[in-house]
Amino acid sequence: MAGRQQVNDSWHSSRVEPLYQVVSRDGRSVTLKVVNAQDTAVRSSVDLGSARFRPSATVTSLTARPRTRTRSPTRTAWAPVRRQVSGFSSVFTYDFPPTR
Repeated sequence: MAGRQQVNDSWHSSRVEPLYQVVSRDGRSVTLKVVNAQDTAVRSSVDLGSARFRPSATVTSLTARPRTRTRSPTRTAWAPVRRQVSGFSSVFTYDFPPTR
């Protein structure tokens, strides 16, 4: 088919991958969105190529107490927690906390 290009493919599996991620860049800002679907932290190496980065970054994690993970009209089940973390570069290792 002329003019058509496949840009995405999807399949279902009973296997849960350790990490799901999306990396985006907006000007000089790079954003990593990572979901750890496991019950424990996953240590992973991240390689962002030859770009230069500052050694510290703001990490935002969505957290909730295990018994409050259901939606409620009177409270937010998940809340963002922001913290400054150092040790980043274009290649680094990070422990991604579980989301379950």
